[in-house]
Amino acid sequence: MKRGVDEVFYVLDTEITGVNANLADIIEIAVLKVAKESRNRFRILDRFDQYINPQYPLPKSIVEFNAKNKTGITDKLLSEAPTADIVLGTGKLSAKAKSVHCRA
Repeated sequence: MKRGVDEVFYVLDTEITGVNANLADIIEIAVLKVAKESRNRFRILDRFDQYINPQYPLPKSIVEFNAKNKTGITDKLLSEAPTADIVLGTGKLSAKAKSVHCRA
């Protein structure tokens, strides 16, 4: 069955270094490519999830938040991740979608 444009969409989620998106940097990006199969049924077609090295230590408040909420995101983990210019330059995020749904 050939899918129409309206039947495939992308869901984007990010984690950032602070609570103010205007002052923070992205430290994780995740994208799901989703197909609508019926009125209430969806299927994940593809996924992308990548930590991003901000090239500086996380603020204390974010370290405490991550520890409290067990996100698993630590300075050590991020220090081993690629930087944003490498991740965004991969072309993996250049997918064309009619709709993108985001939550901060």
